Amino acid sequence: MTRERKVILIPYNVSPKWLGGVLYISNIIKMLNWLEDKDKPHLKLVYRKDLKEVVDEIRYPYLEKIQVNFPDLTKGYLSSWTEGKNKFIDDFITDSSVDAVYPLQDHPVSYTKYPNIQLVAWYPDLQHMHHPEFFSKRKLLERYFKIKLLLANTNHLVVSSKSVLKDFHKFYNLKNISTYVFNFASVIDNQDFSSWDYLRETKALPREYFMVSNQFLQHKNHKIVLEALIVLKNRGLRPTIAFAGNIIGKLSSKCVKDLRSFINKHDLKDQVIFVNNLSRHEYLTLIKYCKAVIQPSIFEGWSTVIEDAISLQTPVIASDIAVNREQLQEWAPFFDPNDATQLANYIENLPERSNFNEIIYEPYDMRVLKAAKSFISIFNNK
Repeated sequence: MTRERKVILIPYNVSPKWLGGVLYISNIIKMLNWLEDKDKPHLKLVYRKDLKEVVDEIRYPYLEKIQVNFPDLTKGYLSSWTEGKNKFIDDFITDSSVDAVYPLQDHPVSYTKYPNIQLVAWYPDLQHMHHPEFFSKRKLLERYFKIKLLLANTNHLVVSSKSVLKDFHKFYNLKNISTYVFNFASVIDNQDFSSWDYLRETKALPREYFMVSNQFLQHKNHKIVLEALIVLKNRGLRPTIAFAGNIIGKLSSKCVKDLRSFINKHDLKDQVIFVNNLSRHEYLTLIKYCKAVIQPSIFEGWSTVIEDAISLQTPVIASDIAVNREQLQEWAPFFDPNDATQLANYIENLPERSNFNEIIYEPYDMRVLKAAKSFISIFNNK
C-alpha cells in the first residue's frame, strides 16, 4: 500500500557554530511550505539538543520533531563498522516508515545495507582541495576520510552548485553515483522590518552603509574590503562598512584581532562597525536596508549571504569567483578578490538606493517555489 506522503528523515546534526549549515536545513524545511499540499512530504527532523531553539521556530504542517543524542563522530563510525549498520540514523529508520534520508553526511557503511531507503548524501564544497592552507592537518584528514567513505558508500550525491559538482568530477570518480545540483533559497519568516531605524541607531550605523556578513575566517577575505576603504579614503570618500559574523573559535578570534589591528593602523575606526549579537531577524533587517552587500570571499560552495540578499532584493557586489557568477548571473558587479581598487570603484559608483522595494532579482515567491520543486524532485529519482 502506498502512503499518502513520502517520508523523509532529516538528521539535523550540525554544530550551531556553523551558521551556514544550520540555515541550510531550516531553509529547506521552510521552503517546502510553498509546495501544493499534495506534494508536501512528511518530515522526521531528528535534531541535537543545542539546536532546539532553531527547531522551535520552524513551521511546517507535516513536521515531526525528535530530539536525539547523536553518537560522537569517531565512536559512531567505529560502532557502525562493528555492527554493520549506520549508527547515526539506524534507530530512526528501522521501522520501515522512512522513504529517504537527507542530508546524510556520515556514511560509515554501504547504502546497500538499507535497500528500501533512498540515502542521499550532501557535501557543501571542496574548499580544502583548493586551499589546504586554511585547514589544520586534523581537519584535512577528517575531510579526506569522510568524503572517501561517502563516495564509497552512497549512490546519491547532492551539491549546492555546478561549481562544486565540477570540483567533484575533477578530484573524484563519481561512477555509479547519481548527482544533483540543488540551489537552496533563503526563506524570510518575518517581513516586518519597521524596526530598522531603532536597530540602526543602537548599532551606531548611519542611514547609508554597506554590509559584509561572513564568518571571520581567512578565506572570507574581509581584509580586501578594508584595503578598498583606504583607496576611497585617499579619494576623500568615507563609506561605512558593517561587519556581521560569528566568532567560532581560535581562527575566528585571530581573524578579528588582525582586522582590528589593521583598522587601528589605518585609522578606519569611524568607518568599520562590528555589529555583534544579532538575531536572525535583526541581521536580515540590516541587510534589507543597506546600500549593498559586499561578498568578498575567495571561496564559497553556495553563499547563504547572497541568497539572503536576493530574497530581500538587496544589491550585491561580489568577488569574481565561479560560484558567485553562477549564483548572481548578470545581477551584480564582480571584482577581482585581490584587487582593492576595483572593489573601491564599485563601491564609489554604486547608484543611490532610494527604493528598497524595487525588484532587482527573480521575485521572492517564484525563487523559493522553484527551489522547493528542485529539492523534492531529488526524491522522485530513486
